[in-house]
This record gives sequence, C-alpha cells and structure tokens, in this order.
Amino acid sequence: MTLVHPFMVHFTITCTLLAMIKWSGIPFLNGIPESFFKWVLPPLFVLTVLSGQFSLGALKVESPRLLTSLKWHRALGIGSAVLAIWTIFAFPAKTSSEEKEAHRVAIAIKSLFSLPGLVVVMIVLTATIGGLLVHIYRVGVPAQI
Repeated sequence: MTLVHPFMVHFTITCTLLAMIKWSGIPFLNGIPESFFKWVLPPLFVLTVLSGQFSLGALKVESPRLLTSLKWHRALGIGSAVLAIWTIFAFPAKTSSEEKEAHRVAIAIKSLFSLPGLVVVMIVLTATIGGLLVHIYRVGVPAQI
C-alpha cells in the first residue's frame, strides 16, 4: 500500500518555507501577495496532517524507537503548522527595505532569529525526522526495494 503523506508533504513544506521567507522580509517574493499564502496554506496543512494520520494508522509499529520518532515527527509537524498559520494571520509580512548588497547577509541572519525563522527551524527538524523514518526505519518503502 502506498502512503499518501510523503507525496502530500513536499508541496506543503515548499509553500510554507516560501511564506516564511516572505514574512521574514527577505527580498525574494515581492510579486506574490500575502493573500495567496493565507488561502493556500491552511487547506494544505489540514490535508497534510490528515494524510499523516491516515499513514500512521496504516503502519504496523513494533519498535519503541520507531514509535518515539513518529510521535516527535507528528508533534513537530503539527507545531510548525500551527506556528506558521499564526505567523501569516497574526502578523503582516515584512516589506523588504532597499538596503545595500553588503547588508543582505545581515538581513538573512537577523531573519533566522524571528518567528518565521523559528518555523523554518521546526520544519527542518520535522523533515529530518521524516527522512530518518524513511531511510532508517523504511516507513512507506515497499518491501521489494
């Protein structure tokens, strides 16, 4: 049986990372309006969480380490989704200022230590655990591979 969650999650992660880049003020996505992310992300999060729950129900978990990893993956995934939704609805996206090229690195570092930066860190941790679930525990990988 093919699990739906691994296919669903990649598009959701990409959209969330793009939204957090926009909300942190990094001058990259000025052409995409805030309303796009406000309409697209909530349904994607709901579908991704539901697909994760469905995939979790389809698994036969025998290892306590696997179960712990699954619980951390779920908690971090739901937590980052809630934090991302709160960020895009509670705060306006920062507009990029017309600073010199020399300050771009400083802007990127400062953006990492913000609420959107925290969401990005949580997504990276969640994705890392998801990768470990696939590559170490072989979750969702057919037996013949």
